Amino acid sequence: LEEETILHFFVQILLALHHVHTHFILHRDLKTQNILLDKHRMVVKIGDFGISKILSSKSKAYTVVGTPCYISPEL
Repeated sequence: LEEETILHFFVQILLALHHVHTHFILHRDLKTQNILLDKHRMVVKIGDFGISKILSSKSKAYTVVGTPCYISPEL
C-alpha cells in the first residue's frame, strides 16, 4: 500500500476511536485482527466489541483485561 493510502486508513481508525470514546465506550481489544478493511471502498471499521466497556460519564476503567504473558509491563 502507498503511504497516502495507509495514512487515509489510519485517520479513519483515529476518527472511529474518537467517536467511540465520545460515547464513553472503551474497546479494550484493539488489534489488527479487529480492524476491518475494505480496500475497494477505502473504508476502515473497528470490530469485535465483545469485551468493550461503557463508562459512566468521565469515570476511569480500573480493571485490567488481557493475557498476563502478553500485557505490557507498565500494567
